[in-house]
Amino acid sequence: MLSNVFLFTWEEKYLLDKEISRRKQNFAEKFGKEAIFAFNNENFDLGHVKQAIFAGGLFVSKKLIIIQWIPTDGDISNKIWAEVSESLTNEIIEKEGQIPADTILMFVSYKPDKRGRLYKFLEKNATVKMFEKLSGIELKNFVKNELKWLGIDYDTIDYFLLKVGNNLYNIINECEKIRIWNSLGNRAWEKITTEVIDLVVCGQTTINNFAFFDNFFDRQHENLKIIDKIQEEWTNRNLFMGSLYRWLRMYIHMIDLYDQGITDSKTIASMLKQNPYAIAKNLKNIKKMQEKKTYIKKFFSSLIVLDNKIKSGKIPDSYFRLWVKKMIMDE
Repeated sequence: MLSNVFLFTWEEKYLLDKEISRRKQNFAEKFGKEAIFAFNNENFDLGHVKQAIFAGGLFVSKKLIIIQWIPTDGDISNKIWAEVSESLTNEIIEKEGQIPADTILMFVSYKPDKRGRLYKFLEKNATVKMFEKLSGIELKNFVKNELKWLGIDYDTIDYFLLKVGNNLYNIINECEKIRIWNSLGNRAWEKITTEVIDLVVCGQTTINNFAFFDNFFDRQHENLKIIDKIQEEWTNRNLFMGSLYRWLRMYIHMIDLYDQGITDSKTIASMLKQNPYAIAKNLKNIKKMQEKKTYIKKFFSSLIVLDNKIKSGKIPDSYFRLWVKKMIMDE
């Protein structure tokens, strides 16, 4: 077992990055900032990397070396050329991972290719620290802690997460906005409400998404205006398309489960791995969903066709608005 070689991995970037920052700070306090060597796809030089790993330190007693993107990372933000990573991989494996005792070597790969030689070698011989996505209750407690000086209950946290999603970087940013807003202009609340979240947290794209599905069963004519608004504001088409996919898919699964006699919102949320607030809210419209089951499935299928045609270049992006409008009017 290599006691001074580590692999930091998995998909919760915030927790992973935070742990790296903590270790760098602690190391710098003990041995100085000049003892830390961090390489990524912007400053990588194979010669410099190998020298940092395998050569002794001239002016430092101990070294911390952090190499991001190796083993081969499936995350596009953390990639490096294959031939470069392969060269370093070969040398690490040839030397059986043995590096100077005064050196700590840390590899960082968010979504490593587990079939790769280096990943298999590190999994067997190094210390692997995994940072997985937080579970539902862990995510709620994370938000609760970020807003600990402000009153917020778990139902409101569910609403917050429904709008923000489970990306911790986004959650941190939105919590900071709430704290700042609370401190400005004597806007002090005894308790954070869904109205406060609507006021402070939602970006325009999120508002459009929620408004679209609020109108879906009774006011589809209003959605024609929303599609125009999205086009005017240059809302990211892929983000909006992804939102349509997720909600329509959730509707279809909810209808199928409800038809099978599964009617409890918490049970449905658990089975679909969806936010409980979203399920509870939409169960109020279950009768309308059942009535429009055929239309919902047709809308979903048409959306897939539209997405494929745009991505394959058969029709231009500009057709998105007209096509979705036609889907709405075909109700």
